Amino acid sequence: MKDFDYKALAKELLENLYRDGMMLVVYPDGESEVTSQNASYFPIKPLANIDLSAWYWESGVLGGYDLENLSEEDTDYLIEYLAEEIESEVAKVA
Repeated sequence: MKDFDYKALAKELLENLYRDGMMLVVYPDGESEVTSQNASYFPIKPLANIDLSAWYWESGVLGGYDLENLSEEDTDYLIEYLAEEIESEVAKVA
């Protein structure tokens, strides 16, 4: 798992946040996709399914940020934060 590009995954996560009813799926090969939470078929078993819904993220650290108007420093911080979140989710199944 250490070969994953968690920052790239975090950027994808940040770009897709607050999409209610959707999730970011991370596969063992490091690939990812954004899909419906109702999805029942995956080409291979995912390592992590990360909820993209606003209610999930706004209740924590991200609630204090306007994602439409982030400074470069805030963007960098959030990418680091989300990369750690993704790594933590992936580590649960490793």
